[in-house]
Amino acid sequence: MSLTPDEFAVAARDFASISHSLDDGWQLYDGHEIGTGNPANVYLVKKVIKEKSTSVRTRHREADEITDPQEAPLQANGDLLCWEYNVAYSLSFEAPALYFDICYSNGETLSLEDVWSACCSEGKVLDLELKDMWGTVTRQEHPIIRRPYFVLHPCNTHEIMGPLLKAQGERRINYLITWLSSVGPAVGLRLSIGYNKGTKKSSTTVSSLKHYK
Repeated sequence: MSLTPDEFAVAARDFASISHSLDDGWQLYDGHEIGTGNPANVYLVKKVIKEKSTSVRTRHREADEITDPQEAPLQANGDLLCWEYNVAYSLSFEAPALYFDICYSNGETLSLEDVWSACCSEGKVLDLELKDMWGTVTRQEHPIIRRPYFVLHPCNTHEIMGPLLKAQGERRINYLITWLSSVGPAVGLRLSIGYNKGTKKSSTTVSSLKHYK
């Protein structure tokens, strides 16, 4: 199922509203900060600080998340990673795309090898190996911010979402919630069960999307 820019914008607003009610840290940007209200320029952002083991390449446990950077303990540079997640619309694939970036807590960038290794460590729940990440994660310019990010390639989004949406039947959950719940764990992004509960009162689920205003 493809998603129009208008549908994406409404789903993003609904998602941000649920996130706010859960105090989950997602921020909505509607394009006005870059001088346009184009629905294709709507995007979501979440920043998370995660504790990691001594070596990214040898980590085999799930990272502990610290949602408030101000609460992060003072640790050595190698102990904390700052993950930034962006959800933006892909005009080419008519689907959402998950962009992300990783750096050390002091702002130092990771080597490309460490980025792949961090993704593999996070993606172990999907049995992803380092060799698989090269075909799953790519580096490209963010369509709105216009700087390089890593991105989970959206080429298979329609194939992933088709069966999931069909299984939901008449009870359609917000498209972005269903999608992120499926692809997010590959890069350490996991949604709480509160998102599914929050959609029960949602007026902007996939089956009732209205035009972006």
